Amino acid sequence: MSNWKWKLTVCLALTSLSVLAQDFPMIMGESYSGYPLKMAVAPGQIVTLYVRGLNVPPAVSKSDPLARELSGVYVLLEDGMHGWSAKLPLMRIGTGYCSQATCADVNIVAQIPYGMPLGTSQRAPFPTLTVFKNGQPGRREEIAYAQAVPRIVSGCVAASEDDWGPRRDNCSPVITREDGSRVTYDNPFTPGETISVYAWGLGPTDPTVEAGVAVKQPARTLLDYRVRVCYSCSGLPEGGFYTAVGPWFAPEYVGLAVGSAGLYQINVKTPLPPPESTSRFAGPIGVVGIFIKSGAGEFSTGTFFRGN
Repeated sequence: MSNWKWKLTVCLALTSLSVLAQDFPMIMGESYSGYPLKMAVAPGQIVTLYVRGLNVPPAVSKSDPLARELSGVYVLLEDGMHGWSAKLPLMRIGTGYCSQATCADVNIVAQIPYGMPLGTSQRAPFPTLTVFKNGQPGRREEIAYAQAVPRIVSGCVAASEDDWGPRRDNCSPVITREDGSRVTYDNPFTPGETISVYAWGLGPTDPTVEAGVAVKQPARTLLDYRVRVCYSCSGLPEGGFYTAVGPWFAPEYVGLAVGSAGLYQINVKTPLPPPESTSRFAGPIGVVGIFIKSGAGEFSTGTFFRGN
């Protein structure tokens, strides 16, 4: 083969690979779920998809309801068993943080519809997620349904970012005091006051709301959630995490946060710490563990309280 023909063949091959990479986006994973998929999704859940092969400029949806397409990209949830499909409301698309130790992926932050079928999906055809670019579908990824996929909101995850700048150092959970200020080491809550813990993926609500729309009124979750608070847990012996305070109790409110799409809040009237808990740390600030459970499982977070 002559030199110019060889160069033309290589050029065409590289061009073909580029076109394939551009036209066939692939979901490589989902925030928190790891690799490989099969990811679980719940009604109203905020998901962060790591997608390869998009090569599109960053975009943010600032509308209410959220846009279903950004930068020529949309995500389709299909359920062949129930003959149902829907485009996901999109919060943002951007290059954001790297996944799986690579920077080749683009984050898509989207919301799962509340009206998705809740029947079993244990046999084919399984529900799928597909990323479309300029009307062309990428590779379908099978998913599984769940009642809830609870996740505490932190300050440095992609869905919380206002831009796609350098990664922030403050990855603490988003918890607020009664006055709306965020609980931090310099602004601990006082035991006895009500704090709000923010989360995603707590499941269906009553009344039902539309995905992608900022909630206009409180909507409680249908699942029964319980809370337990553990002051200065680090000073307890192994297995003693649940002995520092009383039994599980009902939060004042578990449901959607008014003014946002897909954001839940758990309002907890904090109990008073047992007297011995304040002796487990030096200084006026202590660490508190907050444990939350429902039929979908248990999750937890931690923050700071004023000990004396």
